[in-house]
Amino acid sequence: MSIAEKIFIKAQALPADAQNALLQIVELLAQNPVAEDEEWSRFSLSRAMNGLEEETWPDYTGAPNFQKWQ
Repeated sequence: MSIAEKIFIKAQALPADAQNALLQIVELLAQNPVAEDEEWSRFSLSRAMNGLEEETWPDYTGAPNFQKWQ
């Protein structure tokens, strides 16, 4: 029995208001919220990095700056 068939059988046993709630959940999942989450993540990162282009950063191109443990 497929997952869709199992969901169908269980949904039939639910009262009408629970079936309506289940339908809303399925429709929400069908909208691909993962893509929306990725879009918000990119937007959030871009806002967090906003203005950092002008920041002065230390120069890490030279020799390592650490003391040898003795």
